[in-house]
Amino acid sequence: MGKSLRKATWQWRGLLLIIPAVTASVLGLRLSGRLQPLELMFYDQFMRLRPAETPDPRILIIGITEADLAQKGWPISDCTLARSLTQLKTLQPTAIGLDLYRNLRQNSSLSKYRDPCKGQGYQQLQKLFATTPNLIGIEKVGNDRTSEPIPPPETLANHNQIAANDVLLDPDGRIRRGLLYLYPENRDGIEGLATRLATHYLTSQNLTPDPNAEILTFNTLPPTVFPPLEADDGSYQNIDAQGYQILINYRGKAQNFDRASLTELLNGQLTPDRVQGRIVLIGAVASSLNDSFMTPYDSGFAESAVKTPGVEIHAHLTSQLLSTVLDRRSGIHFWPDWLETLWIIAWISLGAILTWYWRYTKPRQAPVRIFVLVGLGCSLILGSYWAFCLGWWVPVLPSGLGYTIAILVITSYLARRAADIRKTFGRYLTDEVVTQLLETPEGLKLGGERRQITLLMADLRGFSAAAEQQPPENVLAFLNRYLECMTDVITRYQGTIDEFMGDGILVMFGAPTQRPDDADRAIACAIAMQQAIAQVNQFSHLIGLNQVEMGIGITTGEVVVGNIGSAKRAKYGVVGSHINLTARIESQTVGGQILISEATRALVVPQLSLGQQLQIHTKGFSQPVTLHEVLGIGAPYHLQLENTLEPPIALPQPIAVEYMVLDGKAIEETASSAEILALSDHEIDLYSERSLEPLLNLKLNLLTPDRSADFYAKVQGAIGPHTYRLRLTFLPPAVETLLTATPTRQSSAPNPADSQSTAPPPRANRTTAPHSWAHDARPPA
Repeated sequence: MGKSLRKATWQWRGLLLIIPAVTASVLGLRLSGRLQPLELMFYDQFMRLRPAETPDPRILIIGITEADLAQKGWPISDCTLARSLTQLKTLQPTAIGLDLYRNLRQNSSLSKYRDPCKGQGYQQLQKLFATTPNLIGIEKVGNDRTSEPIPPPETLANHNQIAANDVLLDPDGRIRRGLLYLYPENRDGIEGLATRLATHYLTSQNLTPDPNAEILTFNTLPPTVFPPLEADDGSYQNIDAQGYQILINYRGKAQNFDRASLTELLNGQLTPDRVQGRIVLIGAVASSLNDSFMTPYDSGFAESAVKTPGVEIHAHLTSQLLSTVLDRRSGIHFWPDWLETLWIIAWISLGAILTWYWRYTKPRQAPVRIFVLVGLGCSLILGSYWAFCLGWWVPVLPSGLGYTIAILVITSYLARRAADIRKTFGRYLTDEVVTQLLETPEGLKLGGERRQITLLMADLRGFSAAAEQQPPENVLAFLNRYLECMTDVITRYQGTIDEFMGDGILVMFGAPTQRPDDADRAIACAIAMQQAIAQVNQFSHLIGLNQVEMGIGITTGEVVVGNIGSAKRAKYGVVGSHINLTARIESQTVGGQILISEATRALVVPQLSLGQQLQIHTKGFSQPVTLHEVLGIGAPYHLQLENTLEPPIALPQPIAVEYMVLDGKAIEETASSAEILALSDHEIDLYSERSLEPLLNLKLNLLTPDRSADFYAKVQGAIGPHTYRLRLTFLPPAVETLLTATPTRQSSAPNPADSQSTAPPPRANRTTAPHSWAHDARPPA
């Protein structure tokens, strides 16, 4: 159980960190109020997209238009208002809402003789106020911070026929909330104009608010409740929730109610069927009076938005109260905080889990996965809109934002991991190969193509045997430094490392990108690698390893390059006989030597400095393969190998040895006798009655009692009758000690074949001078 839990935790470790982090970030942004403007934008858009509702037949608006102002002037005089109310009263409305401030006397601009009220307009209006019990006047409660209060008409106040017409502006200047009650300091609660008019109308329908309920409740079956809006309800964060507020459920755009002008009322053009039994609101609708506000239906900025008159906003809130009680029309509801939080977390988790689960999606499946993720995001928006049409304000922005951020963060996390993998992958392949594998449609397909490329194989001489005598830590440190140094050189010359084979390296020039100078760069790279061995040996000296040398073989030919392996495991590499040929050429080299095939030499454009030429027979090729020793390359590379070899010095007396010829990994059973006539740090002259062909690999022994003094050398060629020059390829420290203990003499002749002198003076530094013997456990196959 514990092991399974640990495994699951490791497999889903990204989610365990990312989901809480994204959730905390989104919820933190929401609680700080940073998301509120965007959430309100979604709210407004949903409101505009809802199907428009039919006008409420219970409400009529008598608006004071621009034409009314041209005829009656502004403010409307007491006489004109009294005549209008008198005419309206005869049409028997259920309630009249006077959305005009009438706390001051408004005299007529007409002369006494032309004034219909004969100067008695104010008295007539006050008498009308006192005798019209269904007339509701207004006052502005206001507050000390934003606006001053405006008192109501005194007569209506004395008869308790007043209500507040204050409106609530959101930070963006739009009205989305309505006030049902206000609770000013040092006063009893005051009903809002919409509440007073709706309550009056419902009372006529024998529906009254429950006096014992703490919130506004009407005794219907089931009871109709209007929950107050709190400071953090819905998408609001820390709003001023003083008073009794609810969200206004607008019926539609402006002019969504039956409307008549004041002139129509005065001229008797209103028929009783348009007024009787209705709630009538009288207010200014002329745009010049600036009694208009932005609502969710008013798109655009404050300067360009088409605003809604204040009297119509009161009509919407009045209609909302009536239709909720009488028609069971839904208001705008919202979830509790804990449910909204779970909803947001659910969408964040969904986006993160799907993206994480599909992290190993195959390329052909990626469009489907993207379509699903986008489709789910669209379903969130569409589902939230559908819920809004049903009266539920679901937090769409935090959910969608969290869903999107979770997908992006998981994707970024996986991209970072892919970059790390790419970086690690790049330690084994060049950037070009990695790019082809990861960023091209055919990069990961199995298969390949025939292509002519230049192959380079390098191998250390003496490293394997020397490694057996050193601590593993030192060996690994040296090997890493060597490979790092060689990799830098190969990368500089745009080679592609196909494989590290212990201390060997196989490099391609011409794959995956083929260039006309592949052969040139391969040879220049080989010389630069030989020069870089000096840096490697500096490090080997620091950690106590003997110095090493490297042999390099190069050839050019047609091979198959591409992805090799199975659907579960593959590598980018090469297949072909020229790989074996490259290995065979490299096996013919000695330390510090570079051998190239004739096919490569024919392709090289710069001038080459060549050494010896030889031919080899190898499996898979019917004709001998001609090899050339490279000593340098001309412009534009200007690289040259340094010749540090000293000729062997004749010994005062030969050293008896036995040797056996190596053929690949096989060693012949019978040993042959021979004598060492001369030696230097890297070469020996060997006398043997047996004929030795060039490039033969020999295993030699100094004939010590325990027969443990083995060392290895390669035949370079004959220098006299039965005398051969050998290049040392591996010299153990014990054998080196035995050889350096042998007295030597100075001789002008390089070997016995060139001079008959037999008594050379001894070399005083032979036993004390440091030696850089080339090492190799055994010649490579």
